[in-house]
Amino acid sequence: MNKLKNNILLSLVLVAVWIVLNGNFTLPTVFTGMVMAVITIMLLAMLHPHQSDLYDYHINPLTLALFLAVLFKNIYISAFKTSVNLIKGRIDPKFVTVTTRIHRPWLQSLIGNAITLTPGTVTVHLAKNRYVALWLCPESEDLDQIREELLGEFEDALAKGDRDA
Repeated sequence: MNKLKNNILLSLVLVAVWIVLNGNFTLPTVFTGMVMAVITIMLLAMLHPHQSDLYDYHINPLTLALFLAVLFKNIYISAFKTSVNLIKGRIDPKFVTVTTRIHRPWLQSLIGNAITLTPGTVTVHLAKNRYVALWLCPESEDLDQIREELLGEFEDALAKGDRDA
């Protein structure tokens, strides 16, 4: 039942995108969009038969709102810290490797993008729950403190969206 509900929701979104991209809301456009949505869903099912909860892209809107609030807060704080460090000449770029407790690839990619959007850090690689990030001015050499500084708030905001965390 859940899979059927997800496919109906996906097909409605695909039809809506089809209508917007075509720029008109006529019966032939809607019908063509429905046919294309069914074909797309069938192709997805054939290409990715292993779909499971691990590849579920749903997220609670409140969790997403909390994550975005944390992201914006970190962008501003990090921008200020990075600017001060640039002015004072305390830039010492290092690659750091940290492990996340988040297991869903969708949420891991959100965290990786959040790290990149935060001034002074760039996610270089993500594989097997490990991020490699370039950090312009790490504040510590201690791995636990680096992990907490880089991932802590992002993981805490998304932990409710990951059933295995």
